[in-house]
Amino acid sequence: MRELYKLELVRLVKELGNLEGLYIDQFYELGKDRFRFRVSGKGEKANLNCVLPYSMNRTDLVEVREDATNFTIAVRNRISGSKIKSIGLLNDDRIILVSLESKGEETKLILEMFGRGNMIIADSDMKIKLAYHNHDFADRSVRPGAVYMPPKNSSINAFDNKELAELEEELKLAEGKDAQLANYLNKRVGLGKMYVEEAIAMSKVDANSKIGDIGLDDYGSIFKNIKGVIDTCIETPQFLVYYKNGEMANFSMCSISRYAELESKKFESLEETLEFVYRNIGEAKQEKNEDEEKTVASIEKQMIILNDIDAEIKSNREMADYVMKNMHELNGIIDAARSNKGISVDGLKRISKRIEILSISMKTKSIRIKTEQ
Repeated sequence: MRELYKLELVRLVKELGNLEGLYIDQFYELGKDRFRFRVSGKGEKANLNCVLPYSMNRTDLVEVREDATNFTIAVRNRISGSKIKSIGLLNDDRIILVSLESKGEETKLILEMFGRGNMIIADSDMKIKLAYHNHDFADRSVRPGAVYMPPKNSSINAFDNKELAELEEELKLAEGKDAQLANYLNKRVGLGKMYVEEAIAMSKVDANSKIGDIGLDDYGSIFKNIKGVIDTCIETPQFLVYYKNGEMANFSMCSISRYAELESKKFESLEETLEFVYRNIGEAKQEKNEDEEKTVASIEKQMIILNDIDAEIKSNREMADYVMKNMHELNGIIDAARSNKGISVDGLKRISKRIEILSISMKTKSIRIKTEQ
């Protein structure tokens, strides 16, 4: 089955919104790219199923994995007991951003719902503390210690009528352009090709037409229908799973004309739809060679340990660089403390303006400073 389109993710975070105010009780890694969150609060209890990069939904199917992986323990240490403050999309893209709070500190849970998929935990400044998959790209790094940066988003905000109108005018002036209509519109609008093609079909226009061959009135109709598809899917959706020759072919949040002849099954919400679709896939994923699963799990554990070691080495190197850079002032602070055993933190602060002194203890003969990291 396919990944979620952005239009579907907008609807999904709307449905997940009533989880705000609940607390994360426990986290489980169920298998490769599959997780479960147990949440509760306000007299409610729920289990959230996450299949990267395909789904995030409440579930009645509770899988139990007896052994806690290193990743499971690392996640629990960072978010167990946290309150869910908000759930939304980051960068108007296919990235679910969950803001958590615990003991006055904010933590970000980031779910990349595209490509290979990823789960990332960052602090309030988006500095990464943990990543399920570590990556280095040309323009960003996803690994502990780096500041999380989402991929560049080349599409417009299709929920902004002004941006839609500007794109429509841009295309009307594109006389002679030979780009294929459906592909170009999908890239620029970014809602999901199936929904863009449905808006084109509703306008009685060939999706394979070239941009320069479309009449001005046709553009008006296409963009009107894009708005109509958005409104239907978000405000008055119809959740459908389509079958072809007895097998699931696709799912949608509104009636899709190309599937008009196929059998379909209706659901009450997108979460319920995803639960139905990906529960079956989850069960199929479990039918794997056990030795292969154990080998993969062992490799993943070792990679997590190595990544943690790399992060610690980097942190220690940064602290060593800071000490070397400020050695002269540090020696001055140490000399002052030795020569005046009753000196206070404020007294030491007057000696150095650049170094932030946190505490001094003559009993342990130690001075705590804040390093730049």
